Amino acid sequence: MGSVPGAFATEVFMAADSNPSLQMRKQESSQEPSPCLRDDIASFSSQGYTNFILHVPGSFTEPAGLQWAEKGLSMKLLAKFNLILLVLFGAGGLIIFQLANRFLINNARREVMQEAELMMASARSVRDYTADDLKALLERNPQHKTKFLPETVPAFAAINTFNRIRQKYPDYSYREASLNPTNPEDHATDWEADVIAYLRDHSGQREVSGERETPTGPAIYLAAPIQADQTCMECHSRPAAAPAAMINSYGSDRGFGWKTGSIVAAQIVSVPLALPLRVAKQASELLLVYLVIALLAAIAALDAGVYFIVIRPLRLVSDAADRASKGESAPAPLPVKGNDEIAAMTASFNRMQVSLAKAMKLLG
Repeated sequence: MGSVPGAFATEVFMAADSNPSLQMRKQESSQEPSPCLRDDIASFSSQGYTNFILHVPGSFTEPAGLQWAEKGLSMKLLAKFNLILLVLFGAGGLIIFQLANRFLINNARREVMQEAELMMASARSVRDYTADDLKALLERNPQHKTKFLPETVPAFAAINTFNRIRQKYPDYSYREASLNPTNPEDHATDWEADVIAYLRDHSGQREVSGERETPTGPAIYLAAPIQADQTCMECHSRPAAAPAAMINSYGSDRGFGWKTGSIVAAQIVSVPLALPLRVAKQASELLLVYLVIALLAAIAALDAGVYFIVIRPLRLVSDAADRASKGESAPAPLPVKGNDEIAAMTASFNRMQVSLAKAMKLLG
């Protein structure tokens, strides 16, 4: 760019033959170029520049595209900056959401499993209390000789105690399922039979857990094997050895043939999982909303910082450069704030303006 004195030409845009991609336009004018301008053009021509655009005040304005680019510079820079932030924050937020969602779901399953373990421990406590303390007392009851008292059976006590709880929590269940029970109500269903078969095949495993679908939604079950001991043999070895009162109540065609040490049944606790999973899903959705809000707030804060720290000082330098290119003779120096790169650039621009003013005085 060359600037010449007088009112004729304040801007000269040129392009070397080695860079033909630049667009050239010749400015027509009825005025004759001044000697200074002729000298400038001759100097540019000697350096390899062959195409010139003369910007004459009042004769033509800057191209609309250039004005639009200057006005939209900050918007473009912020758009690129926001795009990078959206990609980074979006990817980070998605990873956080996935990890948090997995954590919440796993935590819900752990809580349900803890409930199942607590229920199993409670049922075992009732069984043990019945077998160790109540059974001996009930057997002294005179009715026990003529009438079978199911309260002497540990399983009966555990099941009926839990049935009282089911009146308030119907989705919870506790069963002592068997493939060959005395009471038909304790006969194992298909999936319970699979659990008992698994425990028989893995006799060293004390518990097994899993998830299954129920009419009310998914549920977690916890099962523990029941091994026949010598006490069980008093009622379940042979019909002839069983108490007559029990035979009168349940018959002699089922519940017999058990062998000591074999797995004959399983304690099975079932705890609903639908509600904890629903709570975990709601927490995940709420977390997603918070992440989006935090993302937008962070982008807004960073945009404000970029605008006031970078774009605004650059715009001041750009405006000052634009005024200098249009012939402003004594532009005011730009304020220099801080010691960062923007401040260094502003100081350099101020020095350039001073040097340009001195050069113009020498040319004049």
